[in-house]
Amino acid sequence: MRKILSQSTASPPGKVAWKTRAQNTIAKALTFFDQKEFAASLQTIETASDIWPEASRLPETHRRIAERYQQVNVGVLRFADDPKNYPFPTDAESRINNLKEAYLFENQNAQEIAALQ
Repeated sequence: MRKILSQSTASPPGKVAWKTRAQNTIAKALTFFDQKEFAASLQTIETASDIWPEASRLPETHRRIAERYQQVNVGVLRFADDPKNYPFPTDAESRINNLKEAYLFENQNAQEIAALQ
């Protein structure tokens, strides 16, 4: 759809509406960021990039928010024909549990860090 709209020389009303919607979503993300709701801010700016990836202010705003609150997305595939191991967890369920329980980053407070230096 974006490709069709970008090839058009006229500015169709739908294109303007999508750009406006993306700009409003960017503004909402910045509001969340200023309120220190970083998770909501990142989710909202990701939504804005889905709405209109070429929106003005999007790259610098996304960079600013994503540098402050970083996230890692992971997933596990479950296929319909995977064998069921009731009452034991399937391989996919074991992988999900490993991902949920993995400590990717160590929790430290400022006093521990200062003591190490």
